[in-house]
Amino acid sequence: MVYYPTTTTTMNLSQINSVCRVTPQKPVRSLQELTIDAPEEILSAKRVSGKFGPQILLELKESVVFLPQRVTDAIAPHVDALKGQNL
Repeated sequence: MVYYPTTTTTMNLSQINSVCRVTPQKPVRSLQELTIDAPEEILSAKRVSGKFGPQILLELKESVVFLPQRVTDAIAPHVDALKGQNL
């Protein structure tokens, strides 16, 4: 037996869309994709839990970069000083 509602309900799609809207995210780039000798400003640097353990995530103007583990170990104590620096 199939149930069909007897009353008609209307949905406010603009209200649903405003709740479900996703902010655009920056693309993730690898270190190999960055241009050598072309400085990029670091907007923020933070420690995150990555796929292979703790990593440092650098937010650049147009993308984000995960630093490899060997770099994370060396730079971890200086993460707070990286803001506003050129890579």
